Amino acid sequence: MEFFNTSLPELLYGENRSNSSTKSVSSAYPEVVLWDRFENELKDFQIQNNDLTLEYLIESPELRLKIRNEIQVKSAINDNVFKPLSQYLRKKEINSFFQPCSSNEHGVIGQPDFAFFHNDIVKLVIEVKTIWSLTAPDNLAAAYRISSTTVRLPVQQIFGYMRINNLKYGILTNYESFYFMRREKLLLHISTAIKSADVDLSVYRALFYIIHLSIEDHLCSPNTSINDDKKCDSDQDEIQDDEKDDESEEDDDNNDVYSPKRKKKRSEQYQSSKSKQIKLMNEAIGYGQNGCVFKCLYNNTEYATKICDTTKNTNMMMQLNNERKLYNHLKLLQGTYVPNRIVSGFLKNLNWFYIVCYEISGVSKSFKQYTNEEKVMALTTLDQLHKRNVLHNDIRSENFLINYDNQQHKRIMLCDFGNSMILNDSNNVHKRLLEKEKKELKKLLNYAK
Repeated sequence: MEFFNTSLPELLYGENRSNSSTKSVSSAYPEVVLWDRFENELKDFQIQNNDLTLEYLIESPELRLKIRNEIQVKSAINDNVFKPLSQYLRKKEINSFFQPCSSNEHGVIGQPDFAFFHNDIVKLVIEVKTIWSLTAPDNLAAAYRISSTTVRLPVQQIFGYMRINNLKYGILTNYESFYFMRREKLLLHISTAIKSADVDLSVYRALFYIIHLSIEDHLCSPNTSINDDKKCDSDQDEIQDDEKDDESEEDDDNNDVYSPKRKKKRSEQYQSSKSKQIKLMNEAIGYGQNGCVFKCLYNNTEYATKICDTTKNTNMMMQLNNERKLYNHLKLLQGTYVPNRIVSGFLKNLNWFYIVCYEISGVSKSFKQYTNEEKVMALTTLDQLHKRNVLHNDIRSENFLINYDNQQHKRIMLCDFGNSMILNDSNNVHKRLLEKEKKELKKLLNYAK
């Protein structure tokens, strides 16, 4: 049987299931309509070399673990859908592949479950749910307009990944149903469900069609629709500045992006604070523990920006709040030994993305490439933190930024304080931790003096 006229292997589901799923915070966007021409376009799409022999192995449903959670659904989709299709692409000598996304996936903002790359450029993103967390009506676009958050939130989440990455195409699936999406700025076209059991219009065929479209033209401006204010720059977003947030740091809810207090606080901030324009760029300039660092324009000045997807890491808000606390503690060192922290807050509409802007403070390089002068400077920078009882807790070359300052003066700054700690200088155990960290840096620098 031809590959593109093949249904997906059946999955078996267990009784002791997990209802947990990554979730977004409710957003005002997008405006949703039916991609009413999708099935006709799919029927008219001509596939060359459909008779290529593929030698992929798919486990029978009886041999595969019964599906009980989202991780197992993602594994099944990768094995049964993406790997066979990737093999077909290789046979056709198309330099493309599907990649599960981590927080540091090169070239991807946020953390969708999968991304499709062509010539190492992300072309579309995929978000996966379970059949329990995403009900699957045939017409998702119609259901979106009348249904509860169980339908709306997954759509808003995949739209968010498409929009923040300036992408035109995306896919939302629970394995049994696949929804193919095309974005026109703030308008989202959603196909009717392509079922895993379908043969004539199979998932393989639909997926190959949409990656064909994405290879041809994958970019779409992030903002602006027909009904938007024409005065708004279509390439800019809005950030809600929380630098003056006086919410108690002792409040456990402060670390939970989904807590009622956090939602209420953010809603109050939106109503009372002035939105600030920020233009996000897809140019990665570094990689931290909480995600990639990209360039951005804020107040017409270029900054380094950490873009954190709070839906996929439940500990992220705790780390971000800890970093903000550390930066306040090190305020006198900002601009000399640590980068200036400019602004932070959630995006106004894609409000599960937390943004932190820093002054661009140099570039990192391998410790093996350090001159003797640079080794001394790196140790001096760490000493400045230790004098203020700060344990950095993540000593590696990527976190030391060398600023050449027009080749006249050189500075080395430390960044990424998500896991740092303020210690008690009278505690001998804490003193030994600081000493141990300095010895660790000396060893990494091969500093013998």
